[in-house]
This record gives sequence, C-alpha cells and structure tokens, in this order.
Amino acid sequence: TISNDNHLVSSCPATDATMLKERLTFVSRKLEQVTAERDALRQVNLEQRGRVSVLDDELNRQLAKNEVLTSEIDECRLQVEESTARRFMLVGTLKETLLLNKRLTARIDVLETSLANTRQEPHRR
Repeated sequence: TISNDNHLVSSCPATDATMLKERLTFVSRKLEQVTAERDALRQVNLEQRGRVSVLDDELNRQLAKNEVLTSEIDECRLQVEESTARRFMLVGTLKETLLLNKRLTARIDVLETSLANTRQEPHRR
C-alpha cells in the first residue's frame, strides 16, 4: 500500500500539473476573449462618443438657429403690432378724411347751387 500510496502521490502532482496547465490555458483563452470583447466595446464606445460629439455640435447649431429665429419672430411680432397700430391710426384718419370730404362735397353742392341761382337772377330781372 505504501508503494501504491507513493504511486498515487507521485502521480498526483503530474495530474495536478496537467490540470493546472489546462486550467491556465482555459483561463488564458478566456482572458484573451474577454480582452478582445473589452477592446471591441471600447472601440464602439469611442465611436459612440464621436457620434455624440457630432450630435452635440448639431444640437448646439440648431439651438443657436432657434434663438435667431425666436428673435426674428419677436421682431416680426413687434412689427405687426406697430403696423396694426399705424393701420388703426390710418383708418381713423381715413374716416375723418371721408367725413370731411362728404362735408366739403355737400358745401360745394350748396355753393354751386347758390352760384347757379345767382347767375340766373340777373336774367329774371
């Protein structure tokens, strides 16, 4: 039994070494696989960061454009308000002018009638 034990003992380190070597090979391959996956994910991450940067730049351009358009809209609204106020003033002036025109036309009619009557009077006498 001692020789068997010695045989077992002497064969165990070789078996352990083989198992350790296989285990080491397996872990090394797994590490290479994980490292390759990590490197691929880093590359994807870098590409996504680049895309995010491009999108951020585009977003900033759009925001700046939006600010310009908002400012232009505000300016246009102000112009519309001013135009509306001028239009109301002009409508008021136009109404006054039309009323004055009617009065003057009526006055002209009265004066023309009076003139016609005055011209006819010398012939009546």
